[in-house]
Amino acid sequence: MGRDRALFLTQELMVAYFVLVFCLVMLGTFGVWTLLTFLAVPRLWKVLKVLNRPKPAQAPPNYPIWPLWYVAWAMSVNRVAGGLLVLGLLLDAIYPVHLG
Repeated sequence: MGRDRALFLTQELMVAYFVLVFCLVMLGTFGVWTLLTFLAVPRLWKVLKVLNRPKPAQAPPNYPIWPLWYVAWAMSVNRVAGGLLVLGLLLDAIYPVHLG
């Protein structure tokens, strides 16, 4: 697949996650609480910018998993967005509010 295509696919999948959550809320499958996931969008934009730049030649200071430069950035979005999705699903279980 190659580096460039893999990075592009990764970016597409990260954006698709948010589009899918929005669509599922609009269809009434997910409750509106899951829109809390969108609080992770600023992190997404930051990571998309990093993924568009070349990998540094050397590990930054105190970077724990150096060879996995892109993976660490992608996981930072996944961790925040996934946590907010779970929180939204829990809130929906307690106080369901659905569209559609």
